[in-house]
This record gives sequence, structure tokens and C-alpha cells, in this order.
Amino acid sequence: MLSASITQRFERAKASQPEYRPNSRVSAELGTKSLIGIIGPCSVGKNYVIDHLTDNDSRFRSVRSISTREPRPDDTPDTMQLFAKTDEGIGELVTLIEEGRAVSYVIHPTTGELYGTLDTSYPGEFNLLPMLSNSTDMYRRLPFRDVRLIGLVAPPDAWESWFNRRHFESAEDRAKRLAEGAQSLDWLLANTDASIICNQPDNPDYAASAIKTVVEQRFVLRDEQTAEQLLSKINALRW
Repeated sequence: MLSASITQRFERAKASQPEYRPNSRVSAELGTKSLIGIIGPCSVGKNYVIDHLTDNDSRFRSVRSISTREPRPDDTPDTMQLFAKTDEGIGELVTLIEEGRAVSYVIHPTTGELYGTLDTSYPGEFNLLPMLSNSTDMYRRLPFRDVRLIGLVAPPDAWESWFNRRHFESAEDRAKRLAEGAQSLDWLLANTDASIICNQPDNPDYAASAIKTVVEQRFVLRDEQTAEQLLSKINALRW
């Protein structure tokens, strides 16, 4: 259990999130980098596609996120730094926020966990980050050289098979992931400046190649048909 003083500082940091800005040194460093936000439902293959890009082009790097969530089997030191819910762990996290060394942070809409990034989280020219749709405005306000938002979708039947292989802590957790997926797809369909790219199960190289082309040539590619079909599938599973 957290002490009263750490709890108070943590709650204050959560409350100040909408107005948070990094310090001037961090802001200057961001001006030399591009952020590529990858938005899509749980189990659509965001991390798979990001890994494919970073393995094949050194200009593309994964963003190292921070979070208060519990560890997952696929966490790696290169992509996730977790802060334990202890006075030491949360105290360190809050200090980074108070000093302006966090680039950004957001409270997950369904779990209440904190997710964010630090000044050390962006090592490449093009930095790839799985992103929640409710955090896009926050990232657009940051002084990156460029922010590109790209949706990742998949054929409904393929996505459902991937989703069913995932372990969920509870039925409530599964329902939250479905709600989050529907929210992401609604956002992608409403925001026509974001690309929507299909992660094709029979062509695993396609999505990574398409993202690379969209980033390099600065145009928008939108597979709205697959996005709409996937949204219908997710809503059917929700209700």
C-alpha cells in the first residue's frame, strides 16, 4: 500500500495530465525526431508490425514506454519500463513527471493505469509507438518534428482468431479490450487524416512495408472497408 504522501503526489500528477508539458530541454530534443503512432484494437498485430519494421530498417525504432500496469510475458527492456506500485516505484515516476522529464502520460480509459514516455524513450529518427486513440491530441501538441497517426486493422475472422488466443485476466478484462478496440476503430474512421493499413494474415510483410511507404512519402492510405468490417465484428462480440 502506498503512503499518504506518495498517494497525494500521484493523484496530483494524474489530475494535471491534461495540461502537462515537458521541460524546455526535452522539448528541444523532440524537435529532431518523428513520432509514428500505431492505433488499433488489441491483438491486431501492432507489436508484430513494429518489430518487423525495426528489424529491417535502422531508422525505425520502438518507443520505450512506461506504465504502472502489471508485467506481461511479451514485455522487453527495450519497449517497456514498469513502475511498481510501491512508494519507491511510484515516487520515482512522480519525480520524473514533476521535473518535466516525462514527455507525456495518459490514464488508460478502461483500466485506470498510467502509460507514458520519458526523455529517453525516443532513440530513432522514426519512433514507433502503439497508441491509444484518446491520447492522439496530447501527442500532436508535443513539439516533435512530425507526428503521423496510422491505424492497423485486420480481416475480421483473422483478428478474432488472434484475439481468442490471448489470455485475459477476467471476463471484465476481455470486455474492456473489446470496448477499447471499438473506440480505436471509431476514431480511425472519423479522422480522415490518419492512414488505415491492413495487417494481412497471408502477407505478413505488407503492413510494415505500407507503413514505411506512408511515412517516407507522406501520403494517406485508408482501408476503410476492412476497418468497418472489423468494427462490426467487435461490436457483435461486445453485445
